[in-house]
Order: sequence, then structure tokens, then C-alpha cells
Amino acid sequence: MPSKTIKKYVVCDKQSIKWENFVGENEWLNNQTIIDEDKAPKNIVAEYYVVNRDNKTLLDKAYVVSWSSEYKTAFKELNLAWIEKLFKPEPMDYIQLDSAEENIINHGGEVFFVINREGEVVGTVAMVFHDGKCELAKMSVKENHQGKGYSHYLMRAAITWAKEQKIFAVDLFGNTNLENSISIYKKYGFKTVSIGPHPIYKRVDIHMRWEYQ
Repeated sequence: MPSKTIKKYVVCDKQSIKWENFVGENEWLNNQTIIDEDKAPKNIVAEYYVVNRDNKTLLDKAYVVSWSSEYKTAFKELNLAWIEKLFKPEPMDYIQLDSAEENIINHGGEVFFVINREGEVVGTVAMVFHDGKCELAKMSVKENHQGKGYSHYLMRAAITWAKEQKIFAVDLFGNTNLENSISIYKKYGFKTVSIGPHPIYKRVDIHMRWEYQ
């Protein structure tokens, strides 16, 4: 289960700062809002406030939420969008995307989503268990919303969840041609384990791992 405490961050100059550290010197932010609380989604685990400190303005807000069945269609569509564009969906993709609750959630995993201020699901990532091992998988951000930092929101949620669950290693299987993705994974502590073909996914040619420090 996700932490009951909602984590709050301020994004300023592309840097994520803990809410309490920012508002201590910028009290003006307490008086501004974009999304009314009665419109907030369920299962919130984190909130992100994008600000312009110089102008003292709140530019944007986004939520990170954990799994809810109402997002199952978005989970499938977000992932098929990039897989179909760059590769070809494989049997294991459909097993997870068609039945995420049965094959991910019910096995102790989690799925996170980013929801923007308009209420649109714009990104997702899954934490999946295979044979007792945890894997970060099915990460995707809508193409027209890339470059807004949403992938960082997802990575932070995934790693935080792993730490809270006392998971000491998380595997990841990717493709070296996706250089931006590999760069993000490295930024969050994933290191290369091996390079080469994967026994299940044809598109995979790199195995990476994050370990709890």
C-alpha cells in the first residue's frame, strides 16, 4: 500500500523541492491554487506545484496517484502508444496491460499515474513482481506532454514506494536506443547489469538494477 502521507513538492527552475522547504521562505504559495480540492483524484501519493519564484506565480499542478481501476484503460493506451510506435507489442505486454489488477496489483505490485491539472492521465509506471523479484516496467508519458518533468514524478514515486516496501533491489529491462529513458534511469540510481537479448521481450537489450543504499 502507498504511504498515507501525501508528499508535496515544488518545481522551480526544473528542480523539485520539498514543499515545507520552499514555503518556509515563500509563503505566497500557500494562498494560490489551480485545482480545487473537491476535484482532486483518488489515491493521491504526491502533489507537484510548478512555480515561477520571481513572479510569485503558480504555473501548474499535477498529481501522482496509485492504482485505481478507473485508470486501467489509460494504462493500456499510454503503453501501447509508445510500444506500437517504436516496436511491436508482445504477448507479455498484453498480459499486463489487459489485466493489470490481476497480474500486477494482486501480486503485490503497484501502478502509478500522473494526472495533470485538467484531470487527464498523462503518464504511468508499474512496479511488477516476477518470481519474488521487483521490476520497474511499463513507464510511459504521453508524447504531447513529454518534457514537462512527468517522468521524474513517476520515477520518484516508484523509488519511494520501493523504499517504503523495504524492497532492496529493483530490476529494469530497456532498450539502449531509448537514450533519454536510459539517462533518466541512471539519474535515479539504476546501473547496468548486462547488455544483450532478453529471454521474453525481443525489444530488450539492456538489464539495469537499482539497489537500496
